[in-house]
Amino acid sequence: MRFASLFKPKLRSVARRLAIFVAVAAASGMLGLTAASPADASVNMVANSDMQTLNSSGFPLCWEQSGYGTNVSTFSTSNETEDGVGNAMQITTTQAGTGDRKAMMQENQSCAPDVTPGHQYELDVWYMSTTADAVITMFRHDTQDGWVYWQDLTQLQVESSYTHATVDTPAIPANTDQITWGVTIYGVGTLITDNYAMYDITSPTSDASCSAGAACTQGSWQVLPFDAPVRAIHAVLMDNGDVLMIAGSGNDPDDFAAGTFESAVYDPTDGSFTVIPTPSDMFCAGHVQLPNGDILILGGNAAYPAADGSHGYEGLNTSYIFNPTTMAYEQVNNLSAGHWYPSATELGNGDVVALGGLGADSSGTVTDEYFSYAQMQWLPINQVNQTWTFWGLYPAMILMQNGDLFYTGSHVFGDNIDPDCRTPT
Repeated sequence: MRFASLFKPKLRSVARRLAIFVAVAAASGMLGLTAASPADASVNMVANSDMQTLNSSGFPLCWEQSGYGTNVSTFSTSNETEDGVGNAMQITTTQAGTGDRKAMMQENQSCAPDVTPGHQYELDVWYMSTTADAVITMFRHDTQDGWVYWQDLTQLQVESSYTHATVDTPAIPANTDQITWGVTIYGVGTLITDNYAMYDITSPTSDASCSAGAACTQGSWQVLPFDAPVRAIHAVLMDNGDVLMIAGSGNDPDDFAAGTFESAVYDPTDGSFTVIPTPSDMFCAGHVQLPNGDILILGGNAAYPAADGSHGYEGLNTSYIFNPTTMAYEQVNNLSAGHWYPSATELGNGDVVALGGLGADSSGTVTDEYFSYAQMQWLPINQVNQTWTFWGLYPAMILMQNGDLFYTGSHVFGDNIDPDCRTPT
């Protein structure tokens, strides 16, 4: 069976723009990505530099409360910010005692900026302080010895209004791949900081480069130190570098019954999430990225299995486009049938073929769908050549260089496809 003869005209695949490769790991509701931005004359390397994103404890994401000794101190956030947005970090020491307290970048691969041995970096922070017993402190990650204290860079003076402090690091020592830095207070008083920045001043590079060492070409897995706000069933790396995470009801029948459907957009540069209003249960839908960067989502979940066994999962026939610019879903026309676990395969001209999944009656749907990119709509069934074959759930359809679709026979939950239909040529 030749798909090229089913879906006319016969299309040849064309070169598509290549998005940045990111390895994503999901564990305990967490997402693995590298948050540090590449170095550039205009690119800030500090993750969550304006403290706008808070972790589950209410402290700024990618920042930690540390120190030692008998000081009596409290950490908090402040709405008294330098530019009127986000949050500021505040340390208040009421008894000096011994030791100090530090507000530092977390010592992990996601939050600590990557550095190059021999390079120097400009460090910037806005602050207010009621004490001169405060300094900018640096730690470095030695590839052999791990995280070690490096040095204090500059003293911060008493300032009643926001003041800009800037200092250059010494040349980064050999065997150092990351640094963390922040502020230390060791006397009685209150220190408030905001809008951190860090720039490579030795050899600035374009923001299209990658500063994550071997991970730039080999990929890496890691678990970030914060929870994602949604239980993602689908994740799409968009052309602007953000990640669309779609949960729908997230495999939770209670959320389905309540009409609670969720999506979020993750920004790897600062670790922030934006929760997106989600119009339907896109749990187990299909998706594909269109040539203009929009995300086409088709089908989803119309019903969970009934307790009495009268029906199983049922497929939705609705379809939406997610626009990365407006950060919103826009409905397109409905599919000809319901689809739960459908595959969406993009052709060389941006059109999309959708096959498989469960229909509105819980049985395997045999209705094939065709999306016209030029018209931005699904074609009616009488304009789509049909195979009247159930291709399975998420059947693996691959676009070949000659424009044909190749089906390996691989799909979710077993192999029940007629052998004569498995390998179209």
